[in-house]
Amino acid sequence: MDLEDSLQEQAKSLASTAKLFKSKFDELDTWLDGHIGSINERIERWVSEMFKPLRGEVSRFIDENIERENVNALWKRRVKDEGIDRKIEELCKELSDEVRSHLEEFSRQLTVEFEMLGNSKWRDRNNIILGTRNEHGNA
Repeated sequence: MDLEDSLQEQAKSLASTAKLFKSKFDELDTWLDGHIGSINERIERWVSEMFKPLRGEVSRFIDENIERENVNALWKRRVKDEGIDRKIEELCKELSDEVRSHLEEFSRQLTVEFEMLGNSKWRDRNNIILGTRNEHGNA
């Protein structure tokens, strides 16, 4: 095989790789668009439900505490007692775990498809970039 044949084969391989990249990243982009919309809807419902108890007691709280000097501190304590900070952290972790899980699956699929194209070096680079490990604990 001469240099020209070798270069043509490499060009074909790169074209296949580029098509795969485009296809997979279009797929990821579509998923992200849908997931972002889904996340926004979930957050709106979640916030509405989380603050429902507080909204329901604002009027009573004001009536009972408006003349107190520490009304601000009392309301802050009431909000803290509702555990909103903890609930926000839990939601953020849940959302982050979902995205991480999807990206790990995306990485796995991409690695398999690249290996099928004969690009086995991709696996090692991919695992290092995403911080994933194989079944032997290696990047």
